[in-house]
Amino acid sequence: MYERFQTLLLKNNVTPYKVAKETGVTQTALSNWKTGRSTPTIKTLKKIADYFGVTVDYLMSDTGKEGLSVSSNIFQDENSDPQIAAGIEAQADFI
Repeated sequence: MYERFQTLLLKNNVTPYKVAKETGVTQTALSNWKTGRSTPTIKTLKKIADYFGVTVDYLMSDTGKEGLSVSSNIFQDENSDPQIAAGIEAQADFI
């Protein structure tokens, strides 16, 4: 899971210090996560995911694709039917 975080750091050219400072997550928490002494809470994962614009699932998964939140523009382009998008979002919330 920390590997995902490292990938996002590199991709976005930011340091763990900057992420900690801008999210309110302590550097100690990030260090403990890196060394395996602890795992982040859901609240911490949410802050990190929001910072990078990915989902918590993406941070926790092993797949190579970035997780976009269901409310992202993926369902709301000019060719999308708003009712279909709303239905997809409702089903995602149900799951």
